[in-house]
Amino acid sequence: MRSIFQFCNAQQYLPGTHLKGTLSLLCAVLMLSACGSDKSVTSEPTPVDPTPVDPTPEFTHIGLNEHVIKRLVLHNDELIAATDQGIYRLDEQEQWQLLMIFILF
Repeated sequence: MRSIFQFCNAQQYLPGTHLKGTLSLLCAVLMLSACGSDKSVTSEPTPVDPTPVDPTPEFTHIGLNEHVIKRLVLHNDELIAATDQGIYRLDEQEQWQLLMIFILF
């Protein structure tokens, strides 16, 4: 049985440049397709479980009893609360100061 190299060298005996070029290309494709064919198929990597996160939120009492807080905003290191009874700002002594009252008719 002839090896692939002997077959590729046989092109010198074939007449015509077109056939020689096609045969050379075929030999190159066969050699490249055989590269790495002896390697076995590797198994899928085992997925790593992500670190579980505690989904339970933590609530902290910050005052404003009997108010429904609609939105909390941290602006320029000041905590502002928009409630159902007005807009409040948390001061340095951690007391809520009323900034604006809503009047609803």
